[in-house]
Amino acid sequence: MKKLFERSVAAVVMKKKIKVSTSNPQFTIAHFEQFVRERIKSGNLGIEEAKDLFDYSFFDSIPHFEYFVRDRCKSGNLGIEEAKGLFGYAIQMRPLPSIYPFNQLLGVLNKLNEYSTVFPLFKTMESEGIRPNLITFSILINCFCLMGKVDFGFAVAGNIFKSGFEPNIVIFNTLLKGLFKENRVKDAIQLFYKITEIGYTCTDVTYGTMVDGLCKTGNVDQAFKLLQDMKNGNCKPDIVIYSALIDGLCKDNQIPKALNLFEEMICKGVVPNVFTYNCIIHGVCSLGMWKDAECYVNKMVNSGVTPNIVTFNLVIDALCKDGRTEKAQTHSRHRS
Repeated sequence: MKKLFERSVAAVVMKKKIKVSTSNPQFTIAHFEQFVRERIKSGNLGIEEAKDLFDYSFFDSIPHFEYFVRDRCKSGNLGIEEAKGLFGYAIQMRPLPSIYPFNQLLGVLNKLNEYSTVFPLFKTMESEGIRPNLITFSILINCFCLMGKVDFGFAVAGNIFKSGFEPNIVIFNTLLKGLFKENRVKDAIQLFYKITEIGYTCTDVTYGTMVDGLCKTGNVDQAFKLLQDMKNGNCKPDIVIYSALIDGLCKDNQIPKALNLFEEMICKGVVPNVFTYNCIIHGVCSLGMWKDAECYVNKMVNSGVTPNIVTFNLVIDALCKDGRTEKAQTHSRHRS
């Protein structure tokens, strides 16, 4: 019955183009909004139907369109073409919608890895006189950094000041990631100390970005120093930071230091995950400490952390190298 009602309403809307208004007792704004909600929930509302449903003659005000865009972006199933179509439709509306639906659509395209699409759409917005806000700039910077064009990201950051805004720590975190992505370690370190110098409060994401970036570029000792700075400050290291540093120490053959850090982490109440355990197991295996590796696997299971395929591969490799092929075969069967 519900589906029949939806189809009937859709047919009326599409074919007769009934104007939605509070003066129409047969099809009010409330009815129309309910219909749209049901279409959104169904997950199969196409761009052509969306365009038809949201012909401007249907609305008493812009907010109806903005609510629709917000809900479509939140749905998690908004595709590339539909997002671009809605953007194109919004840019032709008169009067123009606010900046919010444009940001939401740019944000979706960013998440869908359509980085090269975002900037041309931004330029279209500018040409239509739509003033960007801090969220718009943040999306642009993120796109450039993910494309490996961090210098363009810095250029956008410069425009933030010109537009009367001030960058927040989220934007600086993105720029730090962009610098590490391009292996510009020295520039990342300089930026990190600069933002703390001018009064920004670094978050756990800032420290996490720095520790991860430094470890992945072979600057483990600097990352370890940063951990000490965190402990002395208000920002406490979490599992992500500990795991990144333990992984970096193991890869740098500083296994004893990694083991000490692992124990320190547990003492501080930070619970290791499967990645952390795998780093430790890989580290002790690299030193031929096969029995220690087995102990950490048992500790892992006893603490409620489920081993994954990486764990099994590490253990099987360790057992084979220790000459215990029969036990390795048993683990191999368990893996399968």
